Amino acid sequence: MAAPTAGLTDAVGVHDGKPCPNRPADVRLVKERLNAHAGRFGLARPLDVTNPHCGDTTRKAIEDFQRPVRRKEPPYGRVLPLARGGTTLKALLAAPAGAAGEWGATRPGGPRTRSSGA
Repeated sequence: MAAPTAGLTDAVGVHDGKPCPNRPADVRLVKERLNAHAGRFGLARPLDVTNPHCGDTTRKAIEDFQRPVRRKEPPYGRVLPLARGGTTLKALLAAPAGAAGEWGATRPGGPRTRSSGA
């Protein structure tokens, strides 16, 4: 899957314990990109891109993705548009390292398929 060219219109996730705007199209984009990078951070099962909500599973996936991206800084649990810094979004929009990181790709132990989830 090619990386989308459109960015976010607003933040996705949680900031200071309060939900970000989490607009459905933005949440979907973040979930799609997290699924594409699943192998990079060990996403146990794909996020449900048909669910427009940013729930606990999605917020945890954002933080898990941010750990290697932010390196020394702790994850902060939100994805900002590129116009507002967007370090996490920039990493999400980058092509995943190898097709094995994407859900539906063959991994050790056999193929994985997309299923409903978070």
